[in-house]
Amino acid sequence: MINKQSIYNKKIKEAGFVKIGDILSNNSKSKSWDVFREKNFSLSDYLLLQGIFCTTLPNWKLLLKDGENNNQIDENVSDDDVQDITRMNSKAIYSIPVK
Repeated sequence: MINKQSIYNKKIKEAGFVKIGDILSNNSKSKSWDVFREKNFSLSDYLLLQGIFCTTLPNWKLLLKDGENNNQIDENVSDDDVQDITRMNSKAIYSIPVK
């Protein structure tokens, strides 16, 4: 979401880019422009995805890519540690350390 507005893009969804992990290459980097150009993406579509990629924390990129084959759940997280991120600003979200 940007300014509480969905960044939904039908072309991006129909091209199969639904999750952040879908734009990651095998080494957790962004897929190249050629991958997106082959799917007839405009430069603005590509830059939108690059913006999402660039704002994703490096550790999250690794987890997102590796997580495709990893369905482990941390059962040690208490309900008190869980926060509703839809009611948080980006400063609050990024200030919470990832354990």
